[in-house]
Amino acid sequence: MKEQSGEYRPITRHKKQHGRWLLFLMILPFLLTLSSCSSGAKPADPDVRVSLRTSEKDGEPKISIQKDALNREFLFQGNSVTLNQAGYFNGLKSRIVTFQQKGTSLFLLESPKGHTVTPDNPFALILAEFPILEDEGGWITFDFNAGMSKIFMTEEMYASDFYGEDYQPSFKTAPVRHSFLNGADVRHLNRLAVHQAAQVEDEDGSIIHAEVHYYLSPYRPDPDFEPTPSPGFAHAGYFEVMPQLKAGGGTEIFVMKWNIHKGPITYSMSANTPEEFREAIRNGVLYWNAALGQEVFAVDVAPEGVRAPDMDRNIIQWLDFDTAGFAYADMQADPRTGEILHSQIFMSSMWSVKSRKDAWRFVYQNKRTHHRHPSSDIYLTNFTKRHLCTIKPDDRMVTSITRLLSSNATDDMFLRAAQAEIQETITHEVGHTMGLRHNFAGNLQADLDHHSREDLYQLFLDRGAYRSVIPTTSIMDYNQHYESALNSRRYNEEEKALPHDISAMRYLYLGEPMDKDLYFCTDTDMNSMVDCLVFAHGTSPIAYGSSELYKSLQPKNLARELYLQMVLDILDGTPVDELYMNPEGLARSILSFKQKFLQPFTENAFYARALKSRYSDPGSVSSAQKRRDTVPLVEKDLEDWLLDKPYGLESLTDMFMVIQPEWEALWKNEFSILLDDPRFYNIETHEGGTLHLSAQERQKLKEAGNVFFEGLISALVSEDVKLLSEMSPIDIVDSSTGDDLLAAYKKTSRTYLMEKTSSLLNVSVGGQSLSLPVFRYEWQLRANARNLLDDRAVSSALWWGRRESRDIYQDLLLTLNTVVGPTGKDFFDSLLYDEFLDSTKPAFQWYLENCRLVGCGY
Repeated sequence: MKEQSGEYRPITRHKKQHGRWLLFLMILPFLLTLSSCSSGAKPADPDVRVSLRTSEKDGEPKISIQKDALNREFLFQGNSVTLNQAGYFNGLKSRIVTFQQKGTSLFLLESPKGHTVTPDNPFALILAEFPILEDEGGWITFDFNAGMSKIFMTEEMYASDFYGEDYQPSFKTAPVRHSFLNGADVRHLNRLAVHQAAQVEDEDGSIIHAEVHYYLSPYRPDPDFEPTPSPGFAHAGYFEVMPQLKAGGGTEIFVMKWNIHKGPITYSMSANTPEEFREAIRNGVLYWNAALGQEVFAVDVAPEGVRAPDMDRNIIQWLDFDTAGFAYADMQADPRTGEILHSQIFMSSMWSVKSRKDAWRFVYQNKRTHHRHPSSDIYLTNFTKRHLCTIKPDDRMVTSITRLLSSNATDDMFLRAAQAEIQETITHEVGHTMGLRHNFAGNLQADLDHHSREDLYQLFLDRGAYRSVIPTTSIMDYNQHYESALNSRRYNEEEKALPHDISAMRYLYLGEPMDKDLYFCTDTDMNSMVDCLVFAHGTSPIAYGSSELYKSLQPKNLARELYLQMVLDILDGTPVDELYMNPEGLARSILSFKQKFLQPFTENAFYARALKSRYSDPGSVSSAQKRRDTVPLVEKDLEDWLLDKPYGLESLTDMFMVIQPEWEALWKNEFSILLDDPRFYNIETHEGGTLHLSAQERQKLKEAGNVFFEGLISALVSEDVKLLSEMSPIDIVDSSTGDDLLAAYKKTSRTYLMEKTSSLLNVSVGGQSLSLPVFRYEWQLRANARNLLDDRAVSSALWWGRRESRDIYQDLLLTLNTVVGPTGKDFFDSLLYDEFLDSTKPAFQWYLENCRLVGCGY
């Protein structure tokens, strides 16, 4: 993508001569010279029934083509529906095709237009060969099922930032092992519809059961539709049709969009959609009218029995399937112009959390499917790719549902929360079917601070006073549930769309200039831009990570987290006295937020805010320059975050949340209080019954909780040292921010090295009574903490941490010399070794451990 003088240019690429030869070699296997050429094909008759007809013989559908329809252009479309507990659909790439007869075979050919720089050459792209069954009366009857012995698996929705801007062959197939036609019809909406049941074979020999729906219609592109060249991904992103080669060289890429001038574009809820969610779904679609400022999109209810994928309607398919915890969208378009022709959205009932009972069902199902891709068991290597957007409710709802379960929330509140979540999810997925890509930078311009988001969410639950806020600039962000609820309420109260959605939609559909002051980043920026985060809130990764780290360690939140995991295990059949909770996993989860707010301070961390609007291709800019552009924003982010002393945090040292042993007592106390609350020991289960935890069972849970929290302190410290040791080198050193980082590292190192318990080891050494302090953490962890400041900064700052490491070392040595002072010897005195050797085993172990730390040589 090139950008000059503030104007966008279509994505084009001019290849060098050797690139053309390479391209020719790539597509050569798909080219076969025939006696006639499809590039000059005429349009098919506008009425498909003039060209194609169906019949039935012995219960088997038969398809015939009129000879005058040979070498005429048809639009060939398809959907694959994989059958695994439910039907998961994917749109296959649409193609412009012709039919040609050669002897006893009928060939299906793809038009070479867009596939070659010389479309007038006499060659053909063969898609299928059909045996001819009959040839009489000007009609050719052919065996469609035998010809479709493979499935062309290229998907419709393209993303050049993922897959490239140059031409790519689109002929990858999956072989069909067994198949038959279970329907063919030309009587409806001017298209031939063929349904094929198939057993499909993957590259590794595994199989999947599927249906493939094929559709043939006269190719009649709308002469009034104006294609939009892809503007790239600097300020907004759109789905595209695959790059097409232009005559003479180069490619062009058009974005996918509806023709909004044809009249209302209607989305149809499937007839089984629960009544209590229909208004939320309707509002989710109509949001986009507010974005465009025009009444373009409408909503109705599909007839009974109609379900996605459906070529006649844009279906929002509700599936009663509680374990299918995800939603996704799919659409198909004219492969030459990008005009969207129809779309489908998949939504499962796992989102239907309309009561306390449903909430337990949700968290229980989430536990059982945790860490599993929502449809991982239906994907084959060769058969299909994952959707570019698959939203899972557990990604954003678990925290809020846990909060509601541990409160006095009524069923009405649960329902209201679910309606808001479904509304935003539908808005997001419908946005994809209008051509929009993700924008994960929306939270960076929110006018919502961390202190108010939960209060505003409570107002939403209580139907309290409404306050207009912008939690994110785009519904195409991945938002946490609090933001989802506030976004939905904002539209319902004001009928206003979010700023970036307005900018992106009006550029695409109305040709208005984009608002280049709005931040944008998308899926391909996530690995290279540290402020491009999913499910983040706050105006920077520093604010987001610091906030989440602080909140995760609060006693009430930790108590709820442990309680929820225990109850879920009990519901899963684990006896109370056999429960075991692993603190290491929770420690890693909590401290992942620390990594998020520290990463911006490291040498290869870049900001989308600094680069996306400044460079047309940030990947071509040197890392050093990108870092220079980013550092001022990092320092400003830190300053802004600490300005109001959030949560009482006044410095980077406070933000580090150095683990304090006294937290353990607070966690235990909060957990004990929670288990004595009737809301927590009387549980309305997902199966409709009530789980009552007896006083004896609650006592066992408290004892298990005590063991867990004791282990959590050590697990957090170990994970903290590991995380800080493995961070990329810090390059913000010569500034007040660098000084603050150094102070935070120093406190962490010193605390974990020197932290003592309240116990003393009273021993006799060399005839003298000593009271040896018992250090809290095992010596290997202390050794890692001792070395925490070593080589943490870039090589240009070799001085960083040296003085602080010396100070910590001297503090430890002073402590040790003081402890052994009654012996009259220095800690390094070799005679002291023999005296400890002759003392007790624990005393000698203590001596050796600390010798390792200060370098005695033993």
